[in-house]
Amino acid sequence: MGDVLGIIEQLDQARFRIQYLITGVEQIVMIDPDKQNLFSNQTISNTRHLTCPFLRQQDDESSVCTIYNTRPEICRIYLCPGCRSPS
Repeated sequence: MGDVLGIIEQLDQARFRIQYLITGVEQIVMIDPDKQNLFSNQTISNTRHLTCPFLRQQDDESSVCTIYNTRPEICRIYLCPGCRSPS
């Protein structure tokens, strides 16, 4: 998803303006309150360069969407085999 979604700007500590890179459509998303500490970990983007900018490694076996509550429509229909559903 890193080649589909891009961060245009960070609006504050938890809100971002993003853009569908293919269509140019913009949207505001927010880091889920329970995932703000997890979002600061950039390890996954160092090893998976085309990873969505909001996906984070939770443990050795799973990843989690840090904007799950406000995720874009394309993310709602995308099935991520390595991701787990939020608790």
